[in-house]
Amino acid sequence: HITYGSSASSSSSMNGDCGRDFFVELWDVSGHERYKDCRSLFYTQIN
Repeated sequence: HITYGSSASSSSSMNGDCGRDFFVELWDVSGHERYKDCRSLFYTQIN
């Protein structure tokens, strides 16, 4: 559980998101050659 932003924040990308909670899930996508065709599945529809 990560919360970011503060009243002192100057980043325009965080304006309006101050105090908003986000859930971040980290996945270890292997760099092994045999997974190269599957790796792109983890990077689709990222906004």
